[in-house]
Amino acid sequence: MNIFDNHIAIGKILKPAGLKGKVKVTSLSDYPERFFDTKIVKIFDEFNDSFIVNPLTGDFFISVESVEVFGKFFKIKFKEFNSIDESERLRNCIILIPESEKVKIDKGEYFMYELVELEVYEDDRYIGMITKIENYGAQDLLFVESPEGKEYMIPYVDEFILDVDLKNKKINIKSIEGLLD
Repeated sequence: MNIFDNHIAIGKILKPAGLKGKVKVTSLSDYPERFFDTKIVKIFDEFNDSFIVNPLTGDFFISVESVEVFGKFFKIKFKEFNSIDESERLRNCIILIPESEKVKIDKGEYFMYELVELEVYEDDRYIGMITKIENYGAQDLLFVESPEGKEYMIPYVDEFILDVDLKNKKINIKSIEGLLD
């Protein structure tokens, strides 16, 4: 099972922030204000490929005690972690919430993560499947892997993306010369 099948990542813990268990967090969400409303999270340790266990209850649910803005980051205090040594275990971990708690958006809109694993077509020609989405500052790039294993990078801009059909897991594009070479 992939942890992202029913969870979404909203933040990454960078390091401890103080002696009393706070951590410095960078937002992975288009809606960073959500940290102020989030009360319960799961924390995933990518290095060990496992959830952090709540030291008080033994389950995977961690309570958010407080949140404060810290420049372009956040300082978050989890109820179960009360010292720098305890919060050090959270370094580089991912903060997750259930997908059911994602921000509600208008019908016909979608989150970029929902495009991963969609099939890409130009007219009726199958190009490949989206394997990941990255943003290097200018716009999002769709990484598309062809059936032959070739990788294409398609900018997510209106001139290339004609239609997104989440229900049928399909995206229609219009390429230009050199885009699919």
